[in-house]
Amino acid sequence: MIIPEPMLKVYMLFPNDLREQISACIVKLGDFQPEEGKYFERTSYIEQVSFVNGMLDEISKIINFFNIGYKKEGIVEFNGIEKNLEDFKKDEGKFIDSVYQKIQTYSKYLDDRARLYDEIEETRSEEKLIELDKVLREISELHKELNAERKVIEKRIMEDYNKLLTLKEILKILTSVRFSKYYAYLEGYIREKKKDEFIKIISKYALVVFERPKRFGSKEIPPTYSSVPHFMRPFESLVGIYGTPSYWEVDPTFLFAITFPLFFALMFPDAGDGLVLLLFSVLFYRYAKNRNNQQLKDISIVLAYSSALSMMIGMLLRELFGPLFVEGTKELVPQSNESTIGPLYYYWPVPPDVSKIFSSIIPFGQYSQPLYGIQNAIIISILIGIILTLIANSLGIYNSHLKNAKEDILYNRIPNFIVYLSPTIIFIYGFYNPYKYFINTYNLLGALLYTVMHLYSPIFYGYYLVSFISIIIFFIGEIYGWISHIYINIREGLKNALLKGFIEGFFSPLLLVISNVISFIRLLVLGLSHYYILYAFSFIAVMLAGTLDTWRILSNPVSLIILIIGNILVIGLEGFVAVIQAIRLNLYELGGKFCECEGRPFENVKEYAVIKNKC
Repeated sequence: MIIPEPMLKVYMLFPNDLREQISACIVKLGDFQPEEGKYFERTSYIEQVSFVNGMLDEISKIINFFNIGYKKEGIVEFNGIEKNLEDFKKDEGKFIDSVYQKIQTYSKYLDDRARLYDEIEETRSEEKLIELDKVLREISELHKELNAERKVIEKRIMEDYNKLLTLKEILKILTSVRFSKYYAYLEGYIREKKKDEFIKIISKYALVVFERPKRFGSKEIPPTYSSVPHFMRPFESLVGIYGTPSYWEVDPTFLFAITFPLFFALMFPDAGDGLVLLLFSVLFYRYAKNRNNQQLKDISIVLAYSSALSMMIGMLLRELFGPLFVEGTKELVPQSNESTIGPLYYYWPVPPDVSKIFSSIIPFGQYSQPLYGIQNAIIISILIGIILTLIANSLGIYNSHLKNAKEDILYNRIPNFIVYLSPTIIFIYGFYNPYKYFINTYNLLGALLYTVMHLYSPIFYGYYLVSFISIIIFFIGEIYGWISHIYINIREGLKNALLKGFIEGFFSPLLLVISNVISFIRLLVLGLSHYYILYAFSFIAVMLAGTLDTWRILSNPVSLIILIIGNILVIGLEGFVAVIQAIRLNLYELGGKFCECEGRPFENVKEYAVIKNKC
């Protein structure tokens, strides 16, 4: 769903002695976010929360020290929070403390050995080497001992970890419960689709009342939960950089899941470099999975999607770690008869004819003419930006409709939409004949320039008519926005309403359109810089080898080292820049147009270990 799922506010009243049992049942259900109640006295579980947090801290250090991968396992026989914690302390507390003391002893021993080694003077080199050999042997023995220890404790530690996390979730419910002498009160949110299941479990013990969230603008903001497809969920971490969509806003995740990999791939178009990033993202995902860090897992998956698309675009452009491996020195020195093609030229999955079709749009290394088609690429970059910003403005209108903000639609959203509609017409018009799109667009841009220069005597046919209509639409939007902001300023009793209205309603949208168009040209600029950095390193490799024979260049150790260094720099620097710019284009140029993102996420309690409890 693009729109967040409907939520229900839940109010529960139940006997005070059932609060722990009901809390366990709610955690087992796994679809409830507790809220601070407004009535009665708050329950206090300070000691229990402190104990659980302390034990979790010790276990986390044990897990990190032994590099234990996270697994969801374990069972909690819930008999009341006090009884469960007492049993845990008696059965598992000593075990955890003993393991924790062991790792402290190991760490201290290694620190002491390192300190003793550092204290040996550099002049006593023979003694230092003997000591180093001794330390290395002792560390090797320690590693064997630790690996044996890990196999013994791994399953038990992970079960204890999940039990404590589950008890912590139950305590999260209990600390939100308000109570009197006989009754307890709890409130929170659930997803509407879980209502029947919630009633079935909880209504046996409690009086339950449901309430739909009030209209936008009320004091209490409902939490936001969007049921996006599983493969898109990692992109929620990208949206989280900007904020959480409110309950009355479209979730940008769907748009960002398409645009972020696309932007990244256009700025980082190489099959070889994309493959390296893909392998890195797989390793990074395994690391994040072992650490049970969901945010790092999401980042690694987003990077994997983006690098896979980079590989695809790189294959279309016949680029693998630069031009040498496929196109060879023919790409670098096309005018020389000594230039040769690369070793993969005839084995590349995308033939040269197909690549030429795309290279006229994305000019990152055409065979013998690298700069051919750069004008087309500028047009494509602007086209992508204009279409996406118009979509973003349309979503802004829809969000204002969801919030029932009629004035925002009338005085702000619609004028901006009209302004952005004008350049959209200019860059979409050429598609009436797709085979001549670029020629049509160039002609229309020429007609637009003529019309602007001769607005007093416009020509009303063909390209001139379209350009004149687009100018009229643009000024209608600008004047509409100016008048709207004058009215708003007068209604609010502000001085200089005419001047402020001009700045806010006329000048500001004009600057935004220009800046948005320029911003998307970076898709071309960064793509070209990526290609030409590798082009430059390939040229250095050619000069060091002293030949234009591609096979001899690639078999030359010095030339090969230069190519490796060049690609490492490109992957590190260009990859980082492409990520930053893709984030900027998504969050500022697109997300900022329709999502205020001032909501709060739905943080439901859930079980980590299976709860055995009569619910």
